[in-house]
Amino acid sequence: MIRIAASDLKGLIIKSLKLHTHIEYDDGNPFFIKIEEEKYFFFIKNISPAYFKHNTDITRVQVPSSKHFLNLNDNVPIIVLGYDELTDTIVVWDPRKIKTRLNVKANVSLYSRQSLQNSVNYNDVNTGYLSNNDKILLSKRKNILSLIKSMRTVFEITTVQNKFDQTSKNKNLEIENAISSLGESFSYLIESNQNLNAIQLLITELELRNVNFSLKECADYLKLYYFKN
Repeated sequence: MIRIAASDLKGLIIKSLKLHTHIEYDDGNPFFIKIEEEKYFFFIKNISPAYFKHNTDITRVQVPSSKHFLNLNDNVPIIVLGYDELTDTIVVWDPRKIKTRLNVKANVSLYSRQSLQNSVNYNDVNTGYLSNNDKILLSKRKNILSLIKSMRTVFEITTVQNKFDQTSKNKNLEIENAISSLGESFSYLIESNQNLNAIQLLITELELRNVNFSLKECADYLKLYYFKN
């Protein structure tokens, strides 16, 4: 899969937006951007293969931990844009789910599918669904403004602060710390699709840490962020 240098990739996205509307934006990546009076915090990265042997269709963007994510305005949505140069396609994920995962671990993986990226028509904004029922939006780069507008509607983006964000982030951190301690034993269960055993192992580790999570909470978290099927 072809990859573009980070600075060139940002320039490509900015150029596409400027063809359609007025924008204001900061330096760097991630960066603040204002599009038609709407404010966002963008992070742009190349899409790459996820290297899952059992399913080569899976692609991903990895969002690294960064100090830039620490002091963000809760009213400004964080938008991750994945770019596939081979198909000139952009993928975006639900910013409400991304926000609670940032800086929880070294890299956060956001998944897509090469088949979905290949099937995007020139003038459309497509909706795709992953195996965990997560929804993603895809469009050709030239249609990026329509993609951003569709994203606000599909993902119900508002400027109202979500009072549950910090609570969710704290709970995610507890789970990720437990998973990190489990190391290869947990990774093996995930890679071999032993989902029930992975849930039980996680619950046991959390109990040892005197952290209370229900079976459903652990199962829902792993289904959302780890299980492949």
